[in-house]
Amino acid sequence: MVHLVKRTCLLSMALVLALACVVSAQDSSTQKTSAMSQAAGIVDEIIQAISQGDYLKFTSRFSPSLKQSQDREAFLQLQRNIQKSLGRLTSTEYLGFYVQQGNVITLFKSRFSKQKDDVLIKLV
Repeated sequence: MVHLVKRTCLLSMALVLALACVVSAQDSSTQKTSAMSQAAGIVDEIIQAISQGDYLKFTSRFSPSLKQSQDREAFLQLQRNIQKSLGRLTSTEYLGFYVQQGNVITLFKSRFSKQKDDVLIKLV
């Protein structure tokens, strides 16, 4: 159980770090759909970059200060840990979002090849 929490935290931390641009809170259903679509694209891009070991793609949305804090070696270690413990992504499902301190936090349920349980992904 502790390992599952660590694995989930690793992936959540990667996704939280990966998004430098924050989608502002929006009210209309069209804007919510757009935000959901944007978030899904970002999650797919991040997971694909981790899977492929593509540091440049992984950090493409980072601010300069985030890029300095997440260097290539730290990224490669993250990639090894995720692939070793979770395996490859098999599915992702959008669950919804909530607003906290002006930030939109988007939630996804994902499944991985080496994990029997669902993994919660939070995109900030």
